[in-house]
Amino acid sequence: MRTTTIEVGSSNVYADLGYPDAAQMQRKSSLVAEITRKIEVLKLPQDVAAELLDIDKTSFSEIVRGQFRDVSEVKLLDLVTKLNQSDALRGIKQRELDPEPELSAFADSAKSAADRAGYAIDDALAFIAASNERIAGMESAAEAGSDEPVDLNLEIERERLSSAALRGFFNVVAKWHVTDEDARELLGGIPSNAFDELKRNPCRLLDVDQIRRISFLIGIYKALHSIYGDKLADEWVSLSNKNAIFASRTPMQYILAGGLVGMQAVRNLLDARRDGL
Repeated sequence: MRTTTIEVGSSNVYADLGYPDAAQMQRKSSLVAEITRKIEVLKLPQDVAAELLDIDKTSFSEIVRGQFRDVSEVKLLDLVTKLNQSDALRGIKQRELDPEPELSAFADSAKSAADRAGYAIDDALAFIAASNERIAGMESAAEAGSDEPVDLNLEIERERLSSAALRGFFNVVAKWHVTDEDARELLGGIPSNAFDELKRNPCRLLDVDQIRRISFLIGIYKALHSIYGDKLADEWVSLSNKNAIFASRTPMQYILAGGLVGMQAVRNLLDARRDGL
């Protein structure tokens, strides 16, 4: 299964977090993205790739996970060069180096979110495509070629999507270390007994507002992992952020205070950062 290559935005993504070396971090992030892409193309396990590159396995694993701040730019460039020159890479057919035929940019994003959140690919594709079509009017190639947005006001559609949405939600809040109290607020301030029931039985029917909220949260999760390494991506929502929209709050505090509007603002910010703005 193909994992979406890390996309790198401008140095602003690091400047927001107070990195004094933001421009260098952006360049290093780009090199790590290239290393990750190449080992995916080669289908190399990390320990095999580390041996090929003559680097300590633990150090290489940390680099791939996004912990590369203390690794020199020269070292990362050397790793990219070694991969480019390896006999294994030269033996790969050109068609394997080219991107897969895309379902669509959005279906690809859904696959990435599903890979990282840990729930079924088919369910995730259906959920993310349908809910975001409703919110953003985006077309989905995951819906058997249909360009018609799914109407979340229809109970039958929510029944189809609710289970995957809840599994995605609980995986994301676990990654973010969100408390149950805050998780209830993310779902619109539901009572604790209703929340506990959702955890025990994630096959419950969600309303339109809840699906919209989960869609934004998974979109935020996906965007973070396309910008940062895994560790920083999962910590980002709880870190102080210098961006003016947060007004000295963490992104999670901003989201909790702003509800759907706050979620949309954070999603838009991350999409802009990912696009290099």
